[in-house]
Amino acid sequence: MSQARNREIEALQARILQRALDVFFVLALLATAVLGVRTYLFQEWTTLIVVLAVATMLFFMRRYREKIPSGYISTTLVSTIFIVLAAGLFRLGLLAAAIYYITLVPIFTYLTTTYRKALYTLGLCLFMYGSFAFLYVQGILKADYNLDEYVTNPISWLLNMTIVALTSLAILDIVNFFRNGLLQSYSELEKHRDHLEESVAEKTANLHHVNEELQSSNRELQTKLKELKEAQNQLLAKEKLASLGMLTAGIAHEIKNPLNYISSSHKLLESRLKEEGQIDAEVEQLLSFIETGSSKMNGIIKGLNHFSREQENYDETCNIPEILESCLNMLSHLTSGRIEIREDYQSDLPLIYGNVGKLHQVFTNLITNAAQAIEGKGTIHLEVNASADAICTKISDSGSGISAENLKKIQDPFFTTKAPGIGTGLGLSITRRIIEEHQGKILFQSEIGKGTTVEVYLPYALTETKASIVKENDA
Repeated sequence: MSQARNREIEALQARILQRALDVFFVLALLATAVLGVRTYLFQEWTTLIVVLAVATMLFFMRRYREKIPSGYISTTLVSTIFIVLAAGLFRLGLLAAAIYYITLVPIFTYLTTTYRKALYTLGLCLFMYGSFAFLYVQGILKADYNLDEYVTNPISWLLNMTIVALTSLAILDIVNFFRNGLLQSYSELEKHRDHLEESVAEKTANLHHVNEELQSSNRELQTKLKELKEAQNQLLAKEKLASLGMLTAGIAHEIKNPLNYISSSHKLLESRLKEEGQIDAEVEQLLSFIETGSSKMNGIIKGLNHFSREQENYDETCNIPEILESCLNMLSHLTSGRIEIREDYQSDLPLIYGNVGKLHQVFTNLITNAAQAIEGKGTIHLEVNASADAICTKISDSGSGISAENLKKIQDPFFTTKAPGIGTGLGLSITRRIIEEHQGKILFQSEIGKGTTVEVYLPYALTETKASIVKENDA
């Protein structure tokens, strides 16, 4: 960049020298013409010869200017000024108009050399001027012209005016060149600045766009990571549930055989005692206790079998009240003795189609949450009603309730308000997914200190398209 700038400066200096060469040549021609008239009138040959020689030299320099280095042109112009100045001072002394050329000497010197050398050249001009002044003051040189005649001669005035005008024009031309060069450079800088501003604005816009894309990619990556984590945890939960299902199925099988012995023995014992007439009120009550316990155990085993089923089809007939009763039997350890269960089921409820095992999982989760929300004694109210196209199940509790802020997040994966080790935060997330697989919906209403109500809407049957999608997703 600096080398290119130096070349531009050198080119500008060369242009100024070329223009100065033209100006000096015109000056020499005018001076030759004026001095020619003066010589004709006053027979003054010395100055005319000097100026004519200078004009001839400038003519040849202009003719071959392309082959002459800028430094040589500058030296020639300065030398010309010295020659004309010396001739003028020698002939006219203080009245020599050539003294105005002194102002041009440092300018042309500075164009091709340093500032210090330009000052040295100016000092040399002043030394010459002082030397001639000394010679005139000491009487060594004497003017051979009549002052009154010189002053009243229009040719003298015309010559001096020409020199002053051309000197001023030369300086003005140089200044104009520099001014135009500066304006051009400033204009180029303005254009370059505008280009840089546009480039910066474009780069900034590109960076902003790239930043937005990165942020979008980052958000998408975080979402995918969250989904992956959710899928991993749901898979883990599903594996745990599968293991639990196998365990409960085994337990149910092992318990059912002894329970069958108890039931059979109960019926045989009751029949034998009736035949022998040995049944009194106390024995009858004991037999009733055995029958009630066996029936309850059968209900729990039936619920465990439903809960541990691994079937993925959604075309089973589902009786919602029976599923709720089965879940209550399994969760009796959470409610017995402290929570009152109120059941309000519409009579003649239609059956729906779905997955019995997964619906057991849904209502087990919801009833468990309701029971855990109640500290001490309380009430859980179960309602089941039919609408035109769905079964609506309401589970209301008298527990502590959920804040409005947490109510928005309770279905998010891993969100839980329970103490560490009690819940994973996946229960309601899995519940919602199962309900959505049944093309239903789940709604929550809650208020701090007044409890929570959950509404589950399940359609009577899945559409064929959505059922196939559910099966593909489960696969």
